[in-house]
Amino acid sequence: MIMAWICPKCGRPFKYETSYHSCVKVDVSTFTANKPAKIIKAFNKVLDKVRQWEDVMVAPAKTAVYLKAPSNFLSIKVTRNRIDLEFYLPEPTDEFPIYKVLQLTKTRILHCVALEDEKEVNAQLMNWIKQSYELLREKGTRKVRKSGGK
Repeated sequence: MIMAWICPKCGRPFKYETSYHSCVKVDVSTFTANKPAKIIKAFNKVLDKVRQWEDVMVAPAKTAVYLKAPSNFLSIKVTRNRIDLEFYLPEPTDEFPIYKVLQLTKTRILHCVALEDEKEVNAQLMNWIKQSYELLREKGTRKVRKSGGK
């Protein structure tokens, strides 16, 4: 059983106490500030659906919002005109709307999708994200502890 560690300075959860990070406190709402309504709706739709799953932690960082269970299974990067999602699948797929695939390990392949509208948050996309969640989700019970560190 691997325990999660929460940085006492920024409050972000990590799998290991030695995990490197920027250690900056960021609120999720800063990612949608001054963005078009369609971007905000798409961002919220993804976040709302994923938050319903068991043991999902939302960890906003300097450049993205990371969703963990306890490992990162999804990153959400918001730009002026779109949202970039990065998630992992056990097999590569180049099915639309995936625009980039990068094999990181034998069973962990990064897939990238760009969203411009909430209508693009469909069943297929959520199925891929759910597969990423299941792929990286730790088996068994986790305990979260706070301690000194970075």
